[in-house]
Amino acid sequence: MNNRKEDMEISSHYRQLLRELNEQRQHGILCDACVIVEGKIFKAHKNVLLASSRYFKTLYCQVKKGADPHLQTTVTHLDIVTATGFKAILDFMYSAHLALTSKNVIEVMSAASYLQMTDIVQACHTFIKAALDISIRSEMADELTDFEMGAVAAAGIGGGGGGRGGGV
Repeated sequence: MNNRKEDMEISSHYRQLLRELNEQRQHGILCDACVIVEGKIFKAHKNVLLASSRYFKTLYCQVKKGADPHLQTTVTHLDIVTATGFKAILDFMYSAHLALTSKNVIEVMSAASYLQMTDIVQACHTFIKAALDISIRSEMADELTDFEMGAVAAAGIGGGGGGRGGGV
């Protein structure tokens, strides 16, 4: 065989890796971080939190003198974000899928901003802008319909029998 060399990227590996890590998280396997938000405990892996968020990277990479680097579990209290917003972000960290709704987008954006996750903040901005664009278009369509109906009434067109009669 010749000296052929090829670097191959197998994209399914990323999905499989995230899927496996998420399954471990859901079963509490090898979780070394607990994040407590509004009294709810979210188990996670420090390496996933650290790789996904500049906030966690800063928090977990500060080596404290005298601290045991092999400490089993790190507990972090996040009092400034909501459990709803954090859950959506944690699920994203483990799946690359961000579940945004009109009900959670502000909470997710606020949590993402605090956790220094600019891609999620941008996704929330895009979601909100699209929702506003749809709302504005809908309002404009309603106003146009009202205007058209007013113009029709002013011209005396339409039923009602109150217009000029063309009687026999």
